[in-house]
Amino acid sequence: MKNNKLFFKFSLFSLIILFLVTLLTCDKDKSDDTPSPKETDNIEDVEETEPTPVLPDIPASITVTPGGTTITVEWSAVEDAAFYEVWYSSYNDSETAIQVGGDIAELGYVISELDCGETYYVWVRSKNESGSSPFSAALECTPNTKCALMGGVCAHLDDPCPDGFFDWASLECPLGRESKCCLPDGSCTGIPGGHCVEWDATCPSGTGAYGSMDCPEGRYQQCCIPVR
Repeated sequence: MKNNKLFFKFSLFSLIILFLVTLLTCDKDKSDDTPSPKETDNIEDVEETEPTPVLPDIPASITVTPGGTTITVEWSAVEDAAFYEVWYSSYNDSETAIQVGGDIAELGYVISELDCGETYYVWVRSKNESGSSPFSAALECTPNTKCALMGGVCAHLDDPCPDGFFDWASLECPLGRESKCCLPDGSCTGIPGGHCVEWDATCPSGTGAYGSMDCPEGRYQQCCIPVR
């Protein structure tokens, strides 16, 4: 009987010890799962130091060159830019502009199918994965025939040129081979692309010879004028 009481007391004591050990172990596991204030601070610090998206700069050195019904737009490369956008409008207001060419990887684009003689405004901007730069300043350009850009006027092939003008190539005149460009007499170098060469020399490709005009050496020289 005495042995049974001792056994009972020992068993009860063992159960109490086991319960306390188990309780302490659970509390420790819970405390291990809870981040310390210092660890929480570190997490917040990591979130606050994420890199800020960097937008590319506005393209620089933009040029526009008119053609008969086109405008050629060119610009300089921008660091961190993946693509470029070209926008244009008949009004000097970027809100009315339309984009052409989509995402352009090159440093130039030709806007086509424009109205000859109408003035257009062009904007360029760069873009990357973070977004687009602001628009560049508007550039004004008026497509025109090469004849008009050289100071000439277009006429039908069978019609005489006005006084003070001479017959030349069609130079993008509307009727093509049935038309001609009448350029002003006088100054060879006054015509865009015109220049004087020796009389027995060959004019460069894309130009043709037309008399001596006002070349400084007179009949010993000839004037080379663009024909394309």
